Amino acid sequence: MAPGNPKPAPRTEEIKRRLKSAGINLDAYNCRIDATSENPPGFEFHCPNDERLVDDAQNSRTLRLNYIVYPGADKWPVAAENTLSFTEDGVAQPLHLDVSLDASGRGRAFLLLQPEAAKPVANPAGEQAAKRRRANAVKLRLRKAGVDLDTYKWELGAISENPLGFEFQCTDFKRLVQDAERSQSLALNFADLPGADPWRTAGVKNVGYTEIGAQGPVHIDIAIDRPGQCRVYLMPASVQFKSDAMRRAQIASANDNKVYSEIARRLAGFNPPIVLEEHIAKIVGINDTTLDGINFIARDYNKLKRALSSARAGGEPAFAKATGEDRDHWALKASFMATDGTGYREVFRVKLQDQPLSLFDRREGESRRGMRRFTAGFAGNQGLPDLTSLHCAVSPGGCNIHIDETGFVIT
Repeated sequence: MAPGNPKPAPRTEEIKRRLKSAGINLDAYNCRIDATSENPPGFEFHCPNDERLVDDAQNSRTLRLNYIVYPGADKWPVAAENTLSFTEDGVAQPLHLDVSLDASGRGRAFLLLQPEAAKPVANPAGEQAAKRRRANAVKLRLRKAGVDLDTYKWELGAISENPLGFEFQCTDFKRLVQDAERSQSLALNFADLPGADPWRTAGVKNVGYTEIGAQGPVHIDIAIDRPGQCRVYLMPASVQFKSDAMRRAQIASANDNKVYSEIARRLAGFNPPIVLEEHIAKIVGINDTTLDGINFIARDYNKLKRALSSARAGGEPAFAKATGEDRDHWALKASFMATDGTGYREVFRVKLQDQPLSLFDRREGESRRGMRRFTAGFAGNQGLPDLTSLHCAVSPGGCNIHIDETGFVIT
């Protein structure tokens, strides 16, 4: 290609128009044409906004990733593993675009005058570079939603094209859950991977978070029974997640359940009241008895812990904390979160009641004065004290609240 202040080649404007039709507007990227060529007709250019250029090329509906042999003496200075190459689909003389990935801002576009010139050639390094580039686009979407993977120790796994995303291993997966919970742009959502889902097939238990209000939202899954296994992907463009719809529908149904309503009633009796539905993101299951209770994912498990810690009954703390207790229950049995599980048992306090003396049952010859000496002479109260107590197991991976029949703390 002829360098220096190039005169526009005869088909330069045509190539720019075709690029624009494919979603690549060089003028919008402030690109500068550096050299032109006659055979094949085309030009080299410099693009200061190459990140956007690459994104648009990968998202184009008429360009496909395709590595070819340049038709002529190839002086392209960028190594194959640092080049993304795209060819126009469905035309006799397709357009071809090469873009560098080495931050040099180099690019070139030309026409393939012979159909055989568009025949793809193997370029494993380039194809891997393209995959990594697309994975990076997903990672940037996740960063925008409030979770920056570059602040963690993580390792890239398999990259998928449909849906676009990747699996990864993260050693600091607990903090990953906490950051996803704190994000204002993500909401808890249990979604299966579109199409065949290997996690679902393998029975992987996970928590998932979806970007709120975005078309084609980013979604992240974090396994709770396989420490460090994670995945992130873009959901279909037709999806726009509304975080509260599923939650409200579940709670409306749960209110008609005796187990759920009894536990909710008990929690609401403290001061300040603990309103159960305000702490539920997703109900995992409602068991048959209050002894097994309800399993759920908390909207903010730290907020639930604070509510339990601050609850009062008769002016005294309503719960005693018991970290790591009762691991046989579902919430604390949720694999990697077990060590972070915190148990709260309702405190049972003996209450003295003011009752009149029973004078009707005194023995013959005993005076009222004599009967008052005996505490056993209180008026009959045949009801036994309620010895049941709430037990709440709280963790990032899941929570369980049930009513124990005999286990309680006495103060």
